[in-house]
This record gives sequence, structure tokens and C-alpha cells, in this order.
Amino acid sequence: MTDVNTELESILGGLSVKAVYASPSECGELPSVSYYTLTEKGGFYSDNEESITDVRVRIDIWADEGYKCGMLAVELNALMRRYGFSRELSLDIPSDGGKIFHRCVQYVKSYVI
Repeated sequence: MTDVNTELESILGGLSVKAVYASPSECGELPSVSYYTLTEKGGFYSDNEESITDVRVRIDIWADEGYKCGMLAVELNALMRRYGFSRELSLDIPSDGGKIFHRCVQYVKSYVI
């Protein structure tokens, strides 16, 4: 098992916007990102011991203008790839009245223990 949220906190500190764990309400300003672990499970076992852990994380992008979500998604993807994460999906989530724009991005990574 690994503490991926601590790693994400460090990685996402390299973004041009603030990143917070789980709750976008803690961001205070837009644009910003929030993140959390979706799943963490054994990916490979040898001699009854876990030797690879597979992790999925979700990063949400929050902005006051739609195009900013796209720009941040490009910046985020380059940063996450640099640290060995692969993008699994990215999708726009419709807003309620167009005041806050939201994009969800999921990444996967395997850790050798």
C-alpha cells in the first residue's frame, strides 16, 4: 500500500492553480483543482505477497470560464505523465446555470512495492 494522496499533494503543487484534497469549497478561488484516491488495490501478487499496487485517482478542475478547464487539463496531463500517471478518462460535467465549469480527469498508476 502507498500514500498516493501525499504524492499528489506534492505533484499538484507544480500547477499554476491551487490544489486541495477532496473538497473544492476549500479552494476559495477559481480556477482550482481538487483530488482524491478512487481505488487502491493489489495489482500483482507473488508468493502470497502484494508486489504491485494499482491506484486510480480523480482530479477535478473547477473554473469560472469553460476554456480554463481545457487549458488546465492540458497542463495537468503533462504534469501527471511526468510522474508516471496515465490518463484513463477526461470528461466535462455540465454546470448548473453556467457559473462554475467542471472537468473530471482520472489517472492510473502502478507502484512496485
